[in-house]
Amino acid sequence: MGKENIKKSLMDNIIIENIQPPKSGGQHCGMRYPKQSLYSEDLDLKIELGYHRSQHKNIEILKEIFNLAIDKLID
Repeated sequence: MGKENIKKSLMDNIIIENIQPPKSGGQHCGMRYPKQSLYSEDLDLKIELGYHRSQHKNIEILKEIFNLAIDKLID
């Protein structure tokens, strides 16, 4: 099995979820945005990110980080 096939297989089996911020009640200053989480059961690897307000940007960055991690692990 080639490196690209392994990467594709790992990418096909990731789980991406939203992590809601804790609700503490009362008045708050500022908005809290949910984080996104990427989990790979095959590698037992979990990455969380909430830097951007946009979920799409966070997910895109999560996938890039995951690809970098795969490259480091496979080489």
